[in-house]
Amino acid sequence: MSLQALAYCRLRRDILSGAISPQERLSHRKLAARFGVGLHPVREAMLRLDAEGILIHRPQSGVYVRKLTVEEIQHLYDLRELIEPYAAARAARLADREHVRRLARICRRIDAMSECFAGREAESWPQGLAVRASALDLEFHQTILDASRNRAAAAMFARVGVLPTVFLRNAADNSPERSRDIERARVEHLAIFTAIRAGDEEGARRHMHTHLLNARPIYSELSESVPIQDSEGSSHV
Repeated sequence: MSLQALAYCRLRRDILSGAISPQERLSHRKLAARFGVGLHPVREAMLRLDAEGILIHRPQSGVYVRKLTVEEIQHLYDLRELIEPYAAARAARLADREHVRRLARICRRIDAMSECFAGREAESWPQGLAVRASALDLEFHQTILDASRNRAAAAMFARVGVLPTVFLRNAADNSPERSRDIERARVEHLAIFTAIRAGDEEGARRHMHTHLLNARPIYSELSESVPIQDSEGSSHV
């Protein structure tokens, strides 16, 4: 792996994991020291993430993780409802043993995490649990896109799926209904995985569509509660 790819993967991972928040100004020098690489790989990684719409440059302020408007979130979610049922059906036909193993492993981890949420108030959740749940959910969906063997769809999901997840993560952590949502998603993920493992294309498509329809109200409610980034004076890196 090149130093540029290493910097990109680590920076993207830290953004998705919540280790870097939208409020944190990103410093080229600090990130280079953090990842053990030079300034050039970090600059290239940041330019790549800017092209994906994940980072934004605020004049006279610096580079930050980009926030979205409510309308942007809804538009991106519309695209997810088009892309992912299609990808799930293809995955049911084309997934290899490694994809199936990865999905099975993710489902087991989601099961374990669901047990941690069950019957507990938000205030008593272990620190970072909701962030890890969001990361697992994203990994599940990304694995299905990989298994679909459609690079164009996978590349589109890299932005369509990632941006709303990053933007809404903090709000999701504070949602009093989070444990119920996690349990519902656990059952739906299992149904999608079971269909993919069985080679049931129509079942995989149907279960993914249902899963996304059920999650849309959650995204809508959370997006209304998150402060919106003022687009005045902001531009890409």
